[in-house]
Amino acid sequence: MSDGGGFSLARVLELVAAVDAAMPEGPPIQIAVGGAVAMMQIAPGRLSEDIDVYEASLHPDLEAAVAVVAGREGLDPGWLNNAAAQFGLPVFDLRPEPLYEGRRMVLRVMEPVTMLLLKLNAGRDKDLNDILLLMAETGFTTGDDLMMLIDSYFEDHPESNLDRAWMEDTAKASAALFGAQHWGSGIDPPDDPPLQTPTEPALGQ
Repeated sequence: MSDGGGFSLARVLELVAAVDAAMPEGPPIQIAVGGAVAMMQIAPGRLSEDIDVYEASLHPDLEAAVAVVAGREGLDPGWLNNAAAQFGLPVFDLRPEPLYEGRRMVLRVMEPVTMLLLKLNAGRDKDLNDILLLMAETGFTTGDDLMMLIDSYFEDHPESNLDRAWMEDTAKASAALFGAQHWGSGIDPPDDPPLQTPTEPALGQ
């Protein structure tokens, strides 16, 4: 793609506006977005390699407009995609204020707690810094906090296809690292520990 360094938030909004303008008249299409674009809300300097849409399928008008913009801008055809849907769609919460609201497109990003659950479910090495950042953002900063969050999610959504055992393993490892970084290994955290923002990667979801 021509945006070799990745998309900034400003570039994301510019491209989404171009897609909106390329679509024919019709009813509004709401799109739920996660990945790096959602992380940009708490890490404004983040760049994204693509836009992750959490929808089972893309509206035909949207797909056609995305292809038009890709050709015009020299972008990879998958610059906006719903590949994450292949893993199944969890129950998620969206921020109330749209990131973008245009003639036909309404773009809303996932809440930080939802992103934390999804990152725990992914549990890849490249997700670790995001998990630490989301722990600080949401206040779920200990292993007990994360287990409570996971328990609450599955109590509310027993039909969810997220991998609970994997999430719990990821949570334990993440909490141990968070504690070591913020409070020192073997030291119990204070009631209100001072949180520092971990270093996040420039790219990735």
